[in-house]
Amino acid sequence: MTKPNQQPGSDQKQGPPGRGPGPGLTEFEAVQTFARALNRGDVSLLWPLLADDVRFASQAVFDELEGRERVLGHLQAKIEVTRRRSDARIFAELASTWVFASASGPRPCALLAQGTPDKLVCVAMIDVEDGRIARIDLCHVCPSPLDAQRTGVYPS
Repeated sequence: MTKPNQQPGSDQKQGPPGRGPGPGLTEFEAVQTFARALNRGDVSLLWPLLADDVRFASQAVFDELEGRERVLGHLQAKIEVTRRRSDARIFAELASTWVFASASGPRPCALLAQGTPDKLVCVAMIDVEDGRIARIDLCHVCPSPLDAQRTGVYPS
C-alpha cells in the first residue's frame, strides 16, 4: 500500500497501553483500518478496534446503532448488498477534512464512493477514545465528500 505524504491526525491523543490492537490507536490508524475493511469486504478487521459500546450513525438514516455486534452486522449487510451488484462496489479512500478539525490540523477521514472511485457518496468520520473506535459517522452533507482532501490511497 502506498502511504500518503502526510498522515492527518497522526498526532491525536494516545490511548492507554493494552487497548485495541496496540497502545495508542490514532484516529488515522482507525480510519485506515476502516477503509481497508470496506475495500476488502471484511468488517472483522474492525472487531478488535471497536469499543463495546461503539456508536454508528449516518446522515442518511434516522436511527443510530450502538454496540459492536450491531455495528459490524450492519456494515457486513451493506457489503453483502454491494457484492450482488457489479455497479455498487465500495471504494474507501484515505482523505482529510478541515470540517471538525482541531487546532493541530485537518482530521483524517475515509472518503467513500460507490461504483467507481469518482462517484462520491459520503465521508466517514471516526472518533477514537481510550484506544478504541468509539464512534463512526457517515456524513453525506457536512462535511461534504466534495470538501475532503483526497489522497488517491485505497488501503487493501
